[in-house]
Amino acid sequence: MDDDKMLGKFMEFISGGMIEEAQLLFPGDQLLTKAGERLDISDRISFQEEEKKGVCLSGCMEDPLNADRKILRIQIPIVQDGETKALLWGIMDLADFPEMFTIRGYGDEMELYVVEGTTGNFLMDTWHDELTNMDALGDRKAEKGYSKEQIIVDFSEGREGTTVFFSKKAGEYFYSYYCPIGVEDWMVMITVAESVAFAHAEKMHKLQMWTMALMMAVFAVYGIWILSDVRREKVADEKRLRRVQFLLEVEKQLFSAFIEPEHFIDGLKVIADYAASEEAFFLVDSREENGGCRVLSSKADERMPDDEMRELFTGLLSMLREKESLLVYDMGLLIKEFPDETKILSRYGIHNMMLVPVKRLNGETAGVLGGL
Repeated sequence: MDDDKMLGKFMEFISGGMIEEAQLLFPGDQLLTKAGERLDISDRISFQEEEKKGVCLSGCMEDPLNADRKILRIQIPIVQDGETKALLWGIMDLADFPEMFTIRGYGDEMELYVVEGTTGNFLMDTWHDELTNMDALGDRKAEKGYSKEQIIVDFSEGREGTTVFFSKKAGEYFYSYYCPIGVEDWMVMITVAESVAFAHAEKMHKLQMWTMALMMAVFAVYGIWILSDVRREKVADEKRLRRVQFLLEVEKQLFSAFIEPEHFIDGLKVIADYAASEEAFFLVDSREENGGCRVLSSKADERMPDDEMRELFTGLLSMLREKESLLVYDMGLLIKEFPDETKILSRYGIHNMMLVPVKRLNGETAGVLGGL
């Protein structure tokens, strides 16, 4: 059988999988290539030395025919009558390794490495453009708790483990897991970038932060509402307490007025303070007695002449009979209904007032309590 046919038969036998081509090494260091050429490679390889290895799988090595090409080589001796006639080589190009494996996980964003544990040579590297050695990790910064030395020891002893290192190329940390393959001393290592590994966790973290912010805002609003409600209750309680104190003080002064009439004036002063009025007065309807009215004022010592007071409060009494009660902040609103009375009030500089009727038990108006 000629060389071409013989090589073709062997290629049919070993073809498929990762083997790309077959070669035969004959005694005398003669290499039969896939192109059918016989080359003398005695300056690079010794048949006798290779024969001693028997059936084997080489490590990462340079192709004897192309120094720029890195390969793996499966060697099978061809023996006849106890004599090795040739060595059959199956050649695997390491540059094609990444295309032979599919990496699934993290959206296909994982990286895969195959490393010779003893030598540290990379057989496959899906991240970098060229195959290097573990020594290239020397300038990589490892995360706290990890070290390059530990990785080298684990690889050389075939132990599984994890590591975290900083990639200058990516500008971030990579999380890695490695373990033995079960072929020779090979180790497989898979890595994934921190941004990919924690992408979901980062989304959850942001969601939790927004949830916490929303909860804090809700609690803040609720707290403000509670404080506001407490404050309103406090103000309302203070108003009720003030009203009770006011009523008690007025009641006290009025009861004392039976003994000392001047206490009635003191009661009007209390009313003026409570109502924030400049003056509080009590207009007594005494038309049946003297055809007019009698006025008691909190400013008894500063009040106008009696005749002017009667003129003024007679007008007020007339207005109250029409309105039952009256609270006015702008006297101009009453000028159409009560033109004469409004003129009297304006003449005395009165611009707002409050009038409340005081009735007898039979429902008749006994007088008017008012504030100016």
